[in-house]
Amino acid sequence: MKITVSQQPIFRSHLENYACTLDVLEPNKDTDWLLTPECAVSGYCLPPTLTQTFTARTQQVEDIILKIKDKAAEYKINLALGSGIKDTDQYPYNAMLVYNDEGKLISKYKKRILTRGWEGGGETHHYLPGYIPNYFWLDKEETILASSMICNDFWCMPRVAPDGNPYYHTELAKQGVDVLFVSSNCNGERDELAKVWNENHLQVFAREFAMYVVHAGSATTVDHEETDFLQCSTGIIGPDGEWIAKCKDTGMDSITVDLDIKSRRHVEKSSSHIFKREDDENSNS
Repeated sequence: MKITVSQQPIFRSHLENYACTLDVLEPNKDTDWLLTPECAVSGYCLPPTLTQTFTARTQQVEDIILKIKDKAAEYKINLALGSGIKDTDQYPYNAMLVYNDEGKLISKYKKRILTRGWEGGGETHHYLPGYIPNYFWLDKEETILASSMICNDFWCMPRVAPDGNPYYHTELAKQGVDVLFVSSNCNGERDELAKVWNENHLQVFAREFAMYVVHAGSATTVDHEETDFLQCSTGIIGPDGEWIAKCKDTGMDSITVDLDIKSRRHVEKSSSHIFKREDDENSNS
C-alpha cells in the first residue's frame, strides 16, 4: 500500500491552497493514500470560523474541497484532507475529511483539543471542538484500521493545552488501530526543544502502541509566513518507533512509501462498536 504525505505551504488564500494541493496530487497519481497538513485548504484559523461562518469565502472553500476530492478520485487516490469546514450543524470545525478513491466521504474527524492559552484565545476563538474519534479502513478488504488526530490532539503542548493531555492515543490502540494519520500546522518561532517534544511523541507512541504514524505538517508558520525551521518533520514512522522516511527539512515536499502493513488483529465490522460510534457521529452531524 502506497501512502504519500505532503509537506506543503498553507497560504491565506484558499485559491493558492487549491493550486498547491493540485500540485501535490499530479505527480503522485500512482499512490493509494494522500495525507495533507492541517487546514491545507481553508488556511489556518481563517473562514469558515465562528465569526465568519456564512460568507462567500466559506462557500468557495466548500467548492474547492469538492474539486480536490474529485481530482483525487479521478486518479483513484484515497484522500485525507485538512481544512476548516462548516459542518452540517452549521458550525465551524478544524477537520480532516477522509475520502475513498471514488470520492465518497467515508470519515470526518473534527479536532478535539483546540489550542488555548492559559488566558484563553487560540483556536477556541475560531472553531468548536469535536468530541469523538474516527475510524476507517485503509483497504477494500477492511483489514487495516486507521484513525486521525490533528496537531494538538496528539501533542497537547502544555502552553496551548492547559487542561492537560487525555491521551487519546490509548483509546485508538484499544480499538486496534494499525495506522494513525496526524496532520499539523505548528510552526512558529524557532524552538528546538518543541521539535524534540513533537518528534519524540510521534516515535514513542508509534512504538508503544505498535502502530504506523503518518504525519503531514505545514511548510509555513501558523501565520502563513515562510520559515526555515519546521517544528516537526513530515514523514512516516514504523511500529518500532523509527522513521521510515522523512520529507526534506524545509519547503514544499512530499514522500511516498510502499508499506506492507499487516493488521495486528482481525476486526469484524458487524460486531465492532467502533463503527456504531462512527455511525452515531454521522447521524448527529
